[in-house]
Amino acid sequence: MKKLFTAALLNSALILGIASNAQAYYSTLDTGDTLGANKYAVSIEPQFILDRYDGVNLNARFDAGINEDANVRAIVGFGIVDFQAGAMFKYIPFPDTTNQPAIGIEVGAVYAHVQKTSELAFRASPLISKKVTVQDLKLNIYGSLPLAVSFRDGNTYYPIQLASGAEWKLPKNEKFSFMGEVGINVNAAFGYISLAGIYYFDEASMRK
Repeated sequence: MKKLFTAALLNSALILGIASNAQAYYSTLDTGDTLGANKYAVSIEPQFILDRYDGVNLNARFDAGINEDANVRAIVGFGIVDFQAGAMFKYIPFPDTTNQPAIGIEVGAVYAHVQKTSELAFRASPLISKKVTVQDLKLNIYGSLPLAVSFRDGNTYYPIQLASGAEWKLPKNEKFSFMGEVGINVNAAFGYISLAGIYYFDEASMRK
């Protein structure tokens, strides 16, 4: 019995040790708002990783609206993570109204390369957000629980993070906004702080 118990402990320690090496190189930086058809956004994000791979990433995003319920997003970045690229689809069936917050989900995949190791993660991130006014400051506060299945070094991991942040659009020019986010490691991921500057535009502004 003792041998079985010892073997179980060693096996659990091995599993936890493997999981501690898994990563999921992403942040949410998104609300329940959608852009609408033929509308776009670009953003630049410095991401400060707080554990595992302490350092900074610089990520860029391009968002395109499909309709009133959905967006697509392309992601590329580099830094302490040598390279990362991904694509996401956001679907918001419940928009932000007086009686309810925006509720939806993002799904997609991210490929990353760090320290001579490649990783492919498939993501699903439930997302909720609500517009609020705090002392004349209009914010869109959001939260997300990014879940992933990650393949690395021939092993499979299940990274989980908890992300929360807010977006603030400039009151005199809503084409520009700023966003801040904190991510907490729940399992096999990392904690981080992210900031972002965002620019919104449409096809008409592209032709000028």
